[in-house]
Amino acid sequence: MDGKSIETVGAELNQQGQTTEVQTDANPTTPKASATIEKITLTKDELDKKLQAEADKRVTSALKTAQVKWEEDYEKRLKVEKEEAEKLAKLSEEEKRKVLDERRTKELEDRERKIFRKELEIAAIKILDGKKLPVKFASLLLGDDADQTHSNIEAFEKEYHGAIESAVNERMKGFTPKNATPAGKNVTMNDIIRSASRK
Repeated sequence: MDGKSIETVGAELNQQGQTTEVQTDANPTTPKASATIEKITLTKDELDKKLQAEADKRVTSALKTAQVKWEEDYEKRLKVEKEEAEKLAKLSEEEKRKVLDERRTKELEDRERKIFRKELEIAAIKILDGKKLPVKFASLLLGDDADQTHSNIEAFEKEYHGAIESAVNERMKGFTPKNATPAGKNVTMNDIIRSASRK
């Protein structure tokens, strides 16, 4: 407060006077033993106002930073568009039409690519969900087309189930079921898992 570093803040309110004690160190580089401590007493309303003022300063600073960045981005885009407009102005009508057609074609291709990718991701999510695999990996498993995406999902499924099986086998290593099985009965993996879960 007022450029001084805060050493301690007593935030306990006196129930009768509703005051807050704030201690500040006048010189933060001096050791505690020789520090001059200034005691400030604030009411709850004064403390709230000071805290609100500090919050307002921070918000204003963040807004200014965002505005500067937005203005810089706007200036860059404006400059690029001006340069393109100047280039187009120098071209003949036929050349302008050709350039604009190429630009529209490129924009359409970009849109189609994004739509295709989104549809591919939706299909991958459905496949993963149907196989009871985590759907959050869908975007990572996308390929260039449906076949490649499907093969990526199959490879993922194989690795995923292999990792689970490996983890289960590692956990079961050296495990002996407590209840002995009756003679002549084979022990299945389900029996082992049930027995382990009873632990």
